[in-house]
Amino acid sequence: MTAVSLNSTGQVFPVSPLVLLRPGDAGGIFITEEALVKCLNLLADAINVQHDQQTQFEASATNRLDALKTRMAALEDEFVRVDETTARQAEVVKTQAADVQLMKKRIEEQILVIAAKAAEMTEVDRRMKLMERVVAGSKTEVAQLKTSAQQQLTALT
Repeated sequence: MTAVSLNSTGQVFPVSPLVLLRPGDAGGIFITEEALVKCLNLLADAINVQHDQQTQFEASATNRLDALKTRMAALEDEFVRVDETTARQAEVVKTQAADVQLMKKRIEEQILVIAAKAAEMTEVDRRMKLMERVVAGSKTEVAQLKTSAQQQLTALT
């Protein structure tokens, strides 16, 4: 099928069905039915391609959103685990701090016992030295008595 156009001078010329749009001499645009069908088919194809691209984009966006939701849920789970671990570690630290305080108290008590023993030992040492002096004095006195006794015994004989 071929369409014809009439220009402003009255001349008739064919319009090719392969040309979609062709301006006329009078400023009009002429299109054949075949060209119109082809144009509509191309437009439908373009709409289908656009729809397919939109569907692919939406599927991709949905997949990315699902992946982000999954990652977010994993991060929330990890946060809960870390929070629970931190709480357990805090309890362990509290228990260890209490144990350290108890050990510190025991050490302080042992230091007091050792200090008391040291004071006792110092007193015992002082008494021992006093006894040594007394014994030394007694030895000297015994030696003097012995010497005096021998002198008396010699004087008697």
